Amino acid sequence: MKQCSFCGDKIEEAPRPCTYCRGYFCTKHRQPEKHNCAGHPKNLHWMRDYKETKSENKQEHQEKIIKEFRCKNCDRRIKPKYYFSSGLCRKCYFEGKNEPSEEIPTPKKHTWLIILSIIAIIVFLMYANSNTPEKQTTFKSNLSCPPGYQDLNVGKCIKILYCIDGTQFGSCSENKPLYCFGGELVERADLCKCPLVKRRSGMSCEDIADFSDIMSFIEGNKKNIQESVQENLYKLKDTYEEVSTSVESSSQKAADYGKEIASSVSGEIDDEWVNEFMNIVNEERARNGLYQMQESTQLNEIANARFIKMQEKPFISHYGAEEYNVGEVIFFPDGTTPEEQIRDIRNDAPLHWNLLMYQTFSAYGYHIEEGPVLGIYEPCPVTEIPGPYIDEKEFFAEQGCRTTTHSSTWFVIEMY
Repeated sequence: MKQCSFCGDKIEEAPRPCTYCRGYFCTKHRQPEKHNCAGHPKNLHWMRDYKETKSENKQEHQEKIIKEFRCKNCDRRIKPKYYFSSGLCRKCYFEGKNEPSEEIPTPKKHTWLIILSIIAIIVFLMYANSNTPEKQTTFKSNLSCPPGYQDLNVGKCIKILYCIDGTQFGSCSENKPLYCFGGELVERADLCKCPLVKRRSGMSCEDIADFSDIMSFIEGNKKNIQESVQENLYKLKDTYEEVSTSVESSSQKAADYGKEIASSVSGEIDDEWVNEFMNIVNEERARNGLYQMQESTQLNEIANARFIKMQEKPFISHYGAEEYNVGEVIFFPDGTTPEEQIRDIRNDAPLHWNLLMYQTFSAYGYHIEEGPVLGIYEPCPVTEIPGPYIDEKEFFAEQGCRTTTHSSTWFVIEMY
């Protein structure tokens, strides 16, 4: 929007230049006599100068007169005033008397504001990045950990790990009955429960039939149901007596089987065995482009503490796992070489193998010690317990597998 060349106000209507001086003026000063037009014929000063310079182009002479007229009050001793050219306001800078030099460009106020804003944003981002914990940070146990880290009370804050849906390790997902275990989402209806419209079936959930259909069926077959229940109670009593006799016989066989297993165990699980085992694991991680895990004294202490805790309920898988936010696997490798144990894990325990290959792990600790172990009679369709807090005896019984107990070596690995 153009400005009035006389008063400097903005021209609201369509701007039209003065016929004589070619300047733009508001409605109030549009007439030549209102803005002291330097190019008007009645202005004797203009007429005299024009007659004395007939060789000049009329338009060029008019522009010269306009500049002299607008800048005639400029003075070096005070703040420069302005002259108008092509409808724009320009500062007057003098090299000689009444001769405006070329305009010296100066940055506008809004340009400085933009520059200062950019500098402030850059400083803020640099400060924010400097306070972002990207690596494992060591803190004293009496200090609080930064967001995204958990205090293990061993002088170190461990980064909280999550499954693909954002569920924290060792927690139930919002999508029941999924449970975050070792970086994988597994079904754990016994721990995470089922949605309202479903019921538990082993570790999974199944749809519940319409309640009205169930009630109508019961009402229509009440007599038959009562007779069937009574008949099955008698059968159950006979079955119980047979099972009791069979259990006594099986208990003796299981004890003998446990002794047989213990006697057949060969090879000693020691630090040298563990080092060879972890070397094979690190070689496989390197082939997959992952960090090689280094032994950590603090994780060794955690592994020892976890073994002691799990002995309180040795047949509840990973009992007390929520106390530490680390990756954990447990093996019972008696009677195998490190190579054989690696092969068995890859073939029969893919969830445990995936946790050993987890991409963010860079350190490990371990503990080896004798403890009670659940032995499985073959054949058995399952070879791996899918998560923590599973009653192992109940789990294998639901799968149709027979079990026994004996003492064997626990190989506990904690990873971060």
